Amino acid sequence: MAHLTALEAELGKVKQVLYFPSLPKEAAQWFALTARGNCLEPELMDGDIALIDPESDPKEGDYVLLKARDKAGREGLFIKRYRCTQQQTWFESNLERFDLEVLKILGVVRARLRAGEALKAAGF
Repeated sequence: MAHLTALEAELGKVKQVLYFPSLPKEAAQWFALTARGNCLEPELMDGDIALIDPESDPKEGDYVLLKARDKAGREGLFIKRYRCTQQQTWFESNLERFDLEVLKILGVVRARLRAGEALKAAGF
């Protein structure tokens, strides 16, 4: 719970704490967010719960939670696919590549929970 308190400045007020008894021991620091929008369907759908690992460094193809600013200057939280080469790093959805001003990578999506389904690990 102390880790959730530290994240409140980045994420806003914590609305609900979920308990997943079957998660691995290293998941103790993970937190959950409800996904909104359809840009990552079918991997993440509107209303899915994404389990975020704030301690991991992203690898090519991971889904990451970003605090970023869009072209209009609006700050927000975004879940996007992390892409990288030796020369550059970028973020994309299933619809398009995003040119976001990334302020901070807040964590890596490690699992998702969808209504009516069992918990699915990353790679979905």
